[in-house]
Amino acid sequence: MRKTTLFLLLFFYITVATVAQRNFFYIAPSILFLLALPYLKTIKNYSRASLIVPAAILIYVFTEWILCVIHGERIAQTKENIPLLLTFPLIFMVAKQWLSFTFVARIFAAASAVLGVIAVYDRYFLNLPRALIERQPIIPAGGVAMTLGIFCLFCVFAAIDQNKLKTAALYLMAGLGGILCSILTGSRGTWLCLPPILLWLVWQYRHSVRSGVWILTGVVIALAVLILLPESGMMVRIMEGYTNLQQYFSGENRDTSLGLRLQFWQSAWDGFLQKPLLGWGEENYYALKHAQYVQDMISEQAVTFTHAHNQFLDYAVKQGLLGVAALLLLLLSSWRFFYRIAHTAKTQNQRNAAQCGQILLFCTLTFCLSDVFLSLQLGMVFFAVTLTLLTGMCLQESKNV
Repeated sequence: MRKTTLFLLLFFYITVATVAQRNFFYIAPSILFLLALPYLKTIKNYSRASLIVPAAILIYVFTEWILCVIHGERIAQTKENIPLLLTFPLIFMVAKQWLSFTFVARIFAAASAVLGVIAVYDRYFLNLPRALIERQPIIPAGGVAMTLGIFCLFCVFAAIDQNKLKTAALYLMAGLGGILCSILTGSRGTWLCLPPILLWLVWQYRHSVRSGVWILTGVVIALAVLILLPESGMMVRIMEGYTNLQQYFSGENRDTSLGLRLQFWQSAWDGFLQKPLLGWGEENYYALKHAQYVQDMISEQAVTFTHAHNQFLDYAVKQGLLGVAALLLLLLSSWRFFYRIAHTAKTQNQRNAAQCGQILLFCTLTFCLSDVFLSLQLGMVFFAVTLTLLTGMCLQESKNV
């Protein structure tokens, strides 16, 4: 059973952002759900403190359903939450299977390397304007690639800490593949998490200062080369962002990429202030935006977009404080759980899983600032599988963690 789980996880992470069929990524989680169902009976073996993540998941999903009913909408409209329900039993199956972090890290590395190769193929052999653009929605795909790449960078520091230099070199190459993929997608919002996490990793492994500094220097040089290479398109995207802001604030053009985002955020905040408790719901949100267009608050082009390009503002305007509270409960409770495990872990296996859990949550948080990462099926299915996998690995060493 353990080998089957690892194979399905490898299949999932390699194909999640690379296979063009949009719902292909449900195959592995659906099979894992069926395999994991019998393990739900083991819930009674864990303490309340151990079940903080499962509880937060259920509260989040049921709050979404309740708000749908309140707004007169169908529960089927919350289909992006299906991955959380599919992967929920995975927590308890992984906890009983004693998966090794070494094998899971190799899965992350394989997926990150494959993403790097495919991104180079898309960008330089197929001459596509942005990598993965014909495979998956590129914003969440860029986030998936960046997260996997950063997982590999964490493994680099962990390997050097154990004086496994060859292993560290392999993880470094794999990690740069995922980061390169994110860069070649041109998804600027997915790049924001890299600098602070690099600094955090150096701080976490500060007792190996020399090694940490060399790794950080190497990654920075590699990124600098990518920024300066015209073929990567990274500098072009950065300069486009600067130009977008200039045009927006000068009034020359409000409908650029960043200009539209600023309009979305203004629109969502205005709508939230009008209905702060429960929000407007999906359907009434469109009516709100049309009214804002009539008032010249937003442009005609901004009306056509279905979300606010910021997870928290989108929840605020559509679901009010109740929806935002459920989302924050999911993210912050999970963070508290991983933080506690990282500082009290009995084994390195637990500690590594918990630190990767912290990385996942920080990356997801930054992705949610510039897009609705968790409202997009690709973003949510990646988050759900990874969150439940790492949570299960943190629980597998003891019945009462």
